[in-house]
Amino acid sequence: MEEAGPPGGRPHGPPGGGAAPGAARTLVGMETIRVILFGCHFAALATLLGGLVAGPPTHPRTGRVVLGAAAAMLGTGVLLVAVRAGLDLPVNGPKMAVKTVVAAGVVGCLLWARRRPEARRRAGRFGAGGLAVANAVVAMAWT
Repeated sequence: MEEAGPPGGRPHGPPGGGAAPGAARTLVGMETIRVILFGCHFAALATLLGGLVAGPPTHPRTGRVVLGAAAAMLGTGVLLVAVRAGLDLPVNGPKMAVKTVVAAGVVGCLLWARRRPEARRRAGRFGAGGLAVANAVVAMAWT
């Protein structure tokens, strides 16, 4: 006696024994999310450095924009690592740990600068800019 299969007489799973079609769509969707996050990460870096270089340091809106860009850079970086791990792509753990600590240092410098008198804000902004550049150098140089 033959075993009863699903209606229509097709075997379980996709034909040919490959991955289910939904899995392929999920991978394409995750790759799309990764590319969008990568673009947002670069946009946040550009906004951060642009605000530090071109923005007037005493203007309150500049401080909010720069701090928001630093937080966005940190957040998108963490999400990029999570998506890479979800796609089973290699993740360099020590490099990501260093970049996360440096990005948190950028946010910390900007928060420190917000609470200081005008004369001391410049030091926090220079520190944040230097750490942001260091973070970009680590991203490019550490393979």
